Amino acid sequence: MSVLVVDDYADLRSLIVAFLNAYSPFQVVGEAQNGSEALGMVEQLKPQIVIMDIFMPVMDGFTATRLIKEQHPDVYVILYSGGGEEENLSKIKEAKADLYLAKPLDLEKLVDKMNELSLAMDG
Repeated sequence: MSVLVVDDYADLRSLIVAFLNAYSPFQVVGEAQNGSEALGMVEQLKPQIVIMDIFMPVMDGFTATRLIKEQHPDVYVILYSGGGEEENLSKIKEAKADLYLAKPLDLEKLVDKMNELSLAMDG
């Protein structure tokens, strides 16, 4: 399954990409540094999964997720953030994100969730 990783922090983005490449069956097809870039890359690269930070400049993850889900309803979007989950929960649901993970991001848990998704999509 193809994956797009979206985060404004290049170091975290690189860490996620390196982990997925080393320890998962998923193929990272692109990286974006904000929601606006992510929209263009989803259009161009057609990833099956988008892993995205919520709080980014230019366009946040809530807005980007909502637009991705409107235009590409079968793309699975995983949002993550270091902010308070309670405050974000309604916005996460409103954006129609498929999954939310809190920072610090547990990369093994992320891969487990992606594997579950992969099995569900195949079945």
